[in-house]
Amino acid sequence: MKRLFSERMSQPKPRVLETLDTNVRVAFLQMIQTRIANNAFGLAFPDQCPDNRGNSGTDERALQANMAGFHVVWPPTAIHMDHDELTDAQIFDLLEYSFEHVAKPVPRDFHSYFSHYHFDYDQPGGRQDLLVEVNRLFEHNGLAYELRDGQVERMAPTVLQQVLTHQAFSTGDATLDQLLTTARDKFLNRDLATRREALEKLWDA
Repeated sequence: MKRLFSERMSQPKPRVLETLDTNVRVAFLQMIQTRIANNAFGLAFPDQCPDNRGNSGTDERALQANMAGFHVVWPPTAIHMDHDELTDAQIFDLLEYSFEHVAKPVPRDFHSYFSHYHFDYDQPGGRQDLLVEVNRLFEHNGLAYELRDGQVERMAPTVLQQVLTHQAFSTGDATLDQLLTTARDKFLNRDLATRREALEKLWDA
């Protein structure tokens, strides 16, 4: 999605917010619900054509059962819930689960008897499309999160992010290096309690 007028005409919104509001939660739920409806999970959870002519989309019951097993919210149900009951962690789990299983459906041929298409799938393309859309929504709302390699990660301020992400500690003391590395990883974690633990590791260091 291209940048909107208000974004082009003003300074970029600072990426400092750490809590999703209701609109963002609903947008993420709808984002995944749309992919379920568009058969983007058919590679991982295929619905086979009754005539054995190939993959005819997503087996939604298998997908829902698997998501329930991992305690991941089911978007078609969650989107009608009181969204204040949903936690940010549940939304982030949904995004990470979806990235793991999503793929871009590519219609191959139309089966007129059953009125359905048969699909091939582009998993790298499907994952990239989801990553771009998720990060676009984070950016637009000034949220300090980013989906990277299938994981939602907290962003530090830009300069600090660049320094910390690529910093390899080499003090000559293996224990100190490990403590500093652990502190860095905890500081960049999306969970507030884990970030507090970073201070403990720095104190230990």
